[in-house]
Amino acid sequence: MDEDDPLATALICQIGHRITDKLRSAYPQATWNWEKQPSIKRLLSGQTIRIQLMQAGDYTHAEINLDSYGSIQFHLLIIKDLSGSSVPEDDGKETEPPTDCASWYELIGKDILQQVITDLNARGYSSLSINENGDVFIMEKDTPVIKERFDHFPGRQYWKELSKILEENELKVKNQGSTLVLSWRN
Repeated sequence: MDEDDPLATALICQIGHRITDKLRSAYPQATWNWEKQPSIKRLLSGQTIRIQLMQAGDYTHAEINLDSYGSIQFHLLIIKDLSGSSVPEDDGKETEPPTDCASWYELIGKDILQQVITDLNARGYSSLSINENGDVFIMEKDTPVIKERFDHFPGRQYWKELSKILEENELKVKNQGSTLVLSWRN
């Protein structure tokens, strides 16, 4: 397919819309740019394409590719300049919680939970808690110890949907009012 072909242009545009939809389901104010305009051949062959992110929490870039089923795979990245200059901070404005828990889990929650659970499991823990503001914590002698914090953690109105996703990923979930308790052993 020739890059000047209107069909190729339309296809790249549609893929761009899908990227935006998926990204905004986790970061409602996010925008992005191609790091280098991809060819349609590169996109359709499943090769990795890098995009620059704005207003996506701490993330500055993402690597994306289309799998053989046409799904877009995201790998969020934080790229910092080691020469001392810093990446601009998020504007700090509150945004509404995402309505697409599956995308939030894929883009934000899954990697963080896997890291925290792997560490806690190795140290003998079998559960953790997440409160409404996204703090991931364990209890040590009746004192909560924060281990991580989620960006844009879904509000309570989405916890039922989020619980189903977590359970599909082999976690047991208990809703305790303002806290979700996740466990991974019997």
